[in-house]
Amino acid sequence: MNTLPDDNSATENGNLAGAADAVFEPGETPVELSGHPYTWHLRIFALAILARGVYFFQYLQSPLNGELRVDHAYYFEWAKQIFAGDWIGREVFEMSPLYPYLLAGMMHLIGVKLNWLIVTQLLIGAGSCTLVYSCANRLFDKRTAILAGVVAAVYGPQIFYECMIMKEFLSPILTIVATYAALRYSEGPHRIRWLCMIGCTIGLACLIRENHILLLAPLGLWIWTNPGTRTLSARTRLLHFVTVASLTFSCLIPTAVRNYAVSGTFVAVTTGGGEVFYMAHGPYAQPYYQWPPFVTPDPFREHEDFRREATRRTGRPLTRQESSAYWFRQGVDEIVRHPARTARLTAQKAL
Repeated sequence: MNTLPDDNSATENGNLAGAADAVFEPGETPVELSGHPYTWHLRIFALAILARGVYFFQYLQSPLNGELRVDHAYYFEWAKQIFAGDWIGREVFEMSPLYPYLLAGMMHLIGVKLNWLIVTQLLIGAGSCTLVYSCANRLFDKRTAILAGVVAAVYGPQIFYECMIMKEFLSPILTIVATYAALRYSEGPHRIRWLCMIGCTIGLACLIRENHILLLAPLGLWIWTNPGTRTLSARTRLLHFVTVASLTFSCLIPTAVRNYAVSGTFVAVTTGGGEVFYMAHGPYAQPYYQWPPFVTPDPFREHEDFRREATRRTGRPLTRQESSAYWFRQGVDEIVRHPARTARLTAQKAL
């Protein structure tokens, strides 16, 4: 990694002030480079903790406390299986694996204590609010950064997802970490270190939802065009992007190897995407979640129901991967046959 070509500008020699000049307009200085660099970080973190503390107290008094249904129960039970020693499993992943493995790791530290797991998630979420502040400070100015940090600290939907056993709370956190790393990359010093963080963070995000791979597009464009890398040669910038992409895909190697070991088929992360695609575009699709009549809306049963119906329609047993591919084709066929309906559904979902 350290053999990658890099520029010989002042920023590469550790001149952080020069790096700031490359990113900010003349006269602007990020708060981190002035006195008391962490004052607003601490204030925003404290506000985020306060907001989450109030919400958690309300949660404890509500019927939601300790209630685990559908996906929440699925991930919690999966994490307990991993915690009990079943690290490999026996089937191809049908649900994204990073979150249950993270939960299992947390269980090793604090035990199988539901509310303490939620508190840990809330603390992680509060920490991400300071990164929102840091990113806005680098992109805009101090006033905008403070506003962004405050909004992030009290943003209700984010707190809501942090206070439940669901993978969704990780998506914005990993996204803001990747964004922060990209901004630090543009400043110059330790450029390769930040490249590695960008690639690994996107890769981990893909283990939450595979469509996070799309983050390579805007972050790759940033690597190519941001003011802090204009002095780099085209070859160097290309190598930097290849580095990010390589690290992203390398994060998927363990799941691909594991899936191949248990099934003999190549599956990068999960199967089941075709089934989701069918529910979004098939004949029973609605602008909101709607399951087909042959499926039980339960994560412990729905994938098996899809395979059973695919087997009935094709006349032969199908693997998890084959079932997913079958339902994807059915969804595509429905789009081709009814383009106007597909366009209407897409517009309704956008609204």
